[in-house]
Amino acid sequence: MPLDEAAVTKRWMQTLRTNSRQPAELYTLRQKAAAFFPKIDPILQKHGIPSDFRYVAIVESRLNQRAVSPRGAAGYWQLMPATARELGLRVSGRTDERFHLVKSTEAACRLLQKLYSHLGSWSLVAAAYNGGLGYVRSRTKVTNAGYYKTRFNPETGAYLYRILFFKEMFENAESYSPILPHLNMEVLTSPLPGLLPQEPGADEALEEAITLFATPVEDQETDFRLARLMSKKKAVKARPSKVKTKQGRTQSPRMTAVMRRSVGRLSREDELQAA
Repeated sequence: MPLDEAAVTKRWMQTLRTNSRQPAELYTLRQKAAAFFPKIDPILQKHGIPSDFRYVAIVESRLNQRAVSPRGAAGYWQLMPATARELGLRVSGRTDERFHLVKSTEAACRLLQKLYSHLGSWSLVAAAYNGGLGYVRSRTKVTNAGYYKTRFNPETGAYLYRILFFKEMFENAESYSPILPHLNMEVLTSPLPGLLPQEPGADEALEEAITLFATPVEDQETDFRLARLMSKKKAVKARPSKVKTKQGRTQSPRMTAVMRRSVGRLSREDELQAA
């Protein structure tokens, strides 16, 4: 992510602040990620897909098995019926493999590979997963540039930022505490009971968690009290002094230092990186 560009930095900060307003939801998504990622990650690795793409399933469906869009996209990876059939999934009145975690992840990987073969950039692959290959080709043909320098529609233009938001919050959250003082970092850093690999019965706990989160919402008995308690803790936001960036805009010294330190590994402009 080219944070030396004022427009990119501004959009990244907007993404951080907008998506961090509901800590209870972040905690729930973190629980789901701990349950599903051990199943998703080996499939991504098998197909040579960067591990960052596991967060696409969070952006698309919130890891909700029964998520269905108004246009008919469904399942963890929000595949359209025709696309799912082209990728080898069974989609009929009685059987819909878009709701099967492993089979739909395999299909999504085949689609991601296809998109990469046409675009050659994982960042543009993410854009095409959202907006379609034809649309991304038409936009990049105008600019002949990568994701961050191409003018997309609002949804596709925000898509990669949302993926990277969940990656940073789940993998590097503490680095953002100075610029997200309203967010209780315990929501993102405290151990998740029952899902730690070193604990006895962790495999059984994982299967139970997947069963729970694959159950319709009305049948779940998830206890959200801890998440609610965590969300009540408030932090006092200081007003830092301002300094000018090389683009002439003002920014706090603390924010500048945190952004440089926290997102150093996102500095490649044209690709999502494998962990």
